[in-house]
Amino acid sequence: NYTMIFRTRLVTFLIHHQNTLTHSFTARSMMSSSSAISSINSSTIFQSIQEAQEHVFKNIKSCSSSNSNIYDTNDDGHENLYKVITTPCGELKCQHDSSLSTLSSANVVAYAAYNNPTVKKNKNVKKNKKKQKNSSDPDPVPVPVASINNNTSNYLIVLSDSIFFPEGGGQPSDRGLLTIEKKMIEKNNDAREETIVFRVNDAQNVKGICLLTCTTQKSMEDVQSILSSSIATTTTTTNSNNSSTCTDTDTDSATMEENDDDTSANEATSKIQVTQELDWDKRVDGMTQHSSQHLISAVALSEFGLDTVSFSLRPDSLVSYIDFAWDTDSSDNSYNDNEYESIFAKIETIVNEHIRCNLSMKPTWLDTDNDDESLQNKEGLRSRLLPDGLTGKKIRLVEIDGIDLNTCCGTHVTNLSQLQMIKFFRVEKFKSNIVRVFFSSRERLMKILQGGHVRNVMLMNKLSCTED
Repeated sequence: NYTMIFRTRLVTFLIHHQNTLTHSFTARSMMSSSSAISSINSSTIFQSIQEAQEHVFKNIKSCSSSNSNIYDTNDDGHENLYKVITTPCGELKCQHDSSLSTLSSANVVAYAAYNNPTVKKNKNVKKNKKKQKNSSDPDPVPVPVASINNNTSNYLIVLSDSIFFPEGGGQPSDRGLLTIEKKMIEKNNDAREETIVFRVNDAQNVKGICLLTCTTQKSMEDVQSILSSSIATTTTTTNSNNSSTCTDTDTDSATMEENDDDTSANEATSKIQVTQELDWDKRVDGMTQHSSQHLISAVALSEFGLDTVSFSLRPDSLVSYIDFAWDTDSSDNSYNDNEYESIFAKIETIVNEHIRCNLSMKPTWLDTDNDDESLQNKEGLRSRLLPDGLTGKKIRLVEIDGIDLNTCCGTHVTNLSQLQMIKFFRVEKFKSNIVRVFFSSRERLMKILQGGHVRNVMLMNKLSCTED
C-alpha cells in the first residue's frame, strides 16, 4: 500500500513540475528516471554504511561530471572533485568562522539510508585490525557510537556547506541536530508543514567531502519524501537561475522555492529550509583545548626549541596532553635531563601572559599554485604531515598574532582571552626522549578546580580542621 501511495504521489509531482524537472533531471544523472527511483524509493536501504557511502559518492560525482567546464581533477583522480555542488573540507563554514553555532543557508545535495550493523564481540579483534592496516582499500566511514533502537533510521547526508567539523587534526567531530522543514502552500493558500529532525552523531572527511552520519525516529517514507524534495527543489532553483552548477551553494536565503516555469496562482509551491545546530558545549571544549595546544607548542618551540611530537585532546577526560621531543644528546638541546619540570613551569607562565594580552587568533588560506605564496615564503610557519608535491590546493593556516603560524584544519577561538587560563597538572618523562605535559583550560579547568575545592571542604569537615 505504501508503495502504491508513493508512486501515485510521485506521478502527481512529475505531472505538476514536468517543464522544470525535465531540465533538472537532464542536468543531474543522479535524478535520471532509474537513478531517481533508486535514490528516493522508501524501500532503498543499504545493508552497510560502506554501501551507502558508495551510493552517495556516485551521485555526487555524476552531478559534478555533468558540468565539464568547471569539473576539475588531478591526474591521479584524487583531487577534491565535488566542489561544484559541495564545499570541500578545509573551506567549510566551520573552518571560516568557528563561532557559528547555527546555519540555515545550506542545502542537501546527496543522501543514503543504511541498516545499523549489529556489533558482535570478536576474539580476533587485534588480528582483524592488523589486516585492516595492511589493506590498500580506503578506510570506510566509521560507525558512530550512539544509542540506536529498532525504530531509528540511519542516514549518510552531504550538505552544500557545513558547520559540523569533520574529525581531523587531533580534534573530534562535532555533533548536533539537522532540521529539515518543508512547507507546502496549496492553491487555496492553505499551508501544510512537515519537519524532520536528525541527530548528527558523526562527521568525517571522506575524499574531501564532509559526510554526516545521522539518525532519526521518523519513518523512512517521511524522511525520503522530504530529502528528495530538498534535492529536487535545489536543482530546480539552480536551473531557473541559469546556473551551470547542480546546487546553488552561494544562496543568501535559507529558503529555497520550487516553481514551474509557468508559475501561476493555481499551482502549489513548496519551501525547504535546512538548519544545522551544533552541540555548542562540545564545540567550545574542542576548540579551546585545541587552541591551547597551539599556544603551548608555539611557546615551547620559539622560547626553548622544543618540538611537538603528538597531541591528544582526550574528549572523555578533563585534561589533554602534548608530547614534546626531549633529546639531551642532541646538539640543538643543551638542557639537562632533569630540567624539564622547571622549563615547562616557565612555559606555563609565558602562555598565560599571552592570554592576558588578548591576542587574536584567525584562519587564513595559502594557495600553493601561486608563485608569490608558498610554504617556504611564509616566515615563522611551522608545519608537519603535509604530503609531498602538494599542488592545486588551498592550505589552511591558523595564526596567533605575532606568536604562531601553523597549518591546521581545526576549529579555534577568535582570541586568546577566550581560553581564560591554562594550567599544567603534570609533567613527566613518558619515554627517554619524550616529555608529556598534561594541561587544561577554560571549562575543563573550572571543573577541575571546583572538584578540588569540594573535596577539600569535605575533608575539612571529616577531619574537623582548617585548610592549614
